[in-house]
Amino acid sequence: MVVARPLKAALLLCAGLLLLGGCMTGKIDNPNRLETAVEDPERLLEKLNHQNDRLQERVLTGELNQQEKDDLIQAEVAKAADAITPEMITPATAYAYGELFRKADRWERSFEVYQMATESPATESRRVIDTLQFARVAAHLGKIDQAISLAEAVFDTPPTTKESILPAVLYEILEEGLGQGRDEELADMLHRSIGQHLEAVVDEETPEGQAFLQARPFHLKKAWSKLAQLYNVQGRLDEARRAVTEADAMGSDFASI
Repeated sequence: MVVARPLKAALLLCAGLLLLGGCMTGKIDNPNRLETAVEDPERLLEKLNHQNDRLQERVLTGELNQQEKDDLIQAEVAKAADAITPEMITPATAYAYGELFRKADRWERSFEVYQMATESPATESRRVIDTLQFARVAAHLGKIDQAISLAEAVFDTPPTTKESILPAVLYEILEEGLGQGRDEELADMLHRSIGQHLEAVVDEETPEGQAFLQARPFHLKKAWSKLAQLYNVQGRLDEARRAVTEADAMGSDFASI
């Protein structure tokens, strides 16, 4: 059967929306469903990530294009953010709500909520992860000095909880903060973060520990390469050459993965 283009597009859009809880016409099928979901923000984040993965599969099969997929997910995240009330946000749930607000592109609100999350973290691992995400949001908002201070505040964590520092600095904080007048300071923070990654200790008997050890050479190579690029742009040529040497040294390790 041949389907007219407008109808076909509508059907494809509806198919994508089914993954998000039903084909909608500006309303949620069950008004209480979203309100109930946002009361468990960690579970909601998992659900949104799962929906994102499923919609990405439809992009790969050509059923949706990337923009349609991004719009569908963003609309669902925005609805979740709209349903969050101040009473829901407690020190125990603040980190997850802060992430929801960030995903909804509400950075100022995310900043406020992550600040609450970092005031009384339940565990050391929670302190490290939440503080790094708080730094990411601060960097996005142009609070670069605060972002650097926040990130480096977790450098005192024990080796068993250092594994997330370099990835957060390299892929999140740095990318949010570059180009805002503090690139040299961000480069120096990245350099110090490399040392943190080398100090990290994981349980080699667990899948997570094995994954970390396998990925470590890759992250280190990426970090040294980024550092070389930044130093070169900043005219710090001797440091750039040393960073290139370090990146090259990681090549053989990475090739063996």
